[in-house]
Amino acid sequence: MIGNLIKLFAMGEIKITEKGEFRMLGERAVVLYFTILEGMLEFFQKNFGERDGGILIYHSSKHGSKNYIRNIIHRLGYRGEKAIDFAGELASIGGWGRITVAHFDSEKKVAKIIVDSCPFKTEKPSKEPVCHFSRGMFAGAASVIWNEDVDCIETTCSSMGDPYCVFVIKRKRDFKNKILVKNQIGG
Repeated sequence: MIGNLIKLFAMGEIKITEKGEFRMLGERAVVLYFTILEGMLEFFQKNFGERDGGILIYHSSKHGSKNYIRNIIHRLGYRGEKAIDFAGELASIGGWGRITVAHFDSEKKVAKIIVDSCPFKTEKPSKEPVCHFSRGMFAGAASVIWNEDVDCIETTCSSMGDPYCVFVIKRKRDFKNKILVKNQIGG
């Protein structure tokens, strides 16, 4: 994991400019305290309802992560599973938990991602999955890699007492559990 980080530094793909900008893969990046993301989620859920607030965070994260993965593909030439593995490794280094791509089928457009030590684990147990930022990040990345819109649902969540979070990525129409889709993706 750290090897790729060192390689990026050596390639000049991670640097701090004279103006104090932190740049990674040619884009400006920031280090963000988790409490800011947590506050955003609380705001959205308070103002739009728990379900709809989570759906808004999901779609916002999905949209934003598409640009991130496009940049990895463009700057480094990574494609397919190599691109998703690399993006997951950078996210792990960035504090998003230990991300493992357990299954990735480009032909069927299906993936399963496991996150150990997810940063969104809540103090108080939740009845529903809460990792909306992560779901959006995974869905956006897979959509770009597969050049087709896919979505992501969280099937197990550490905030619900599970040992880790599990995310399944598919075309929306391919999910069998329509209630989970409605509660996590909307529509």
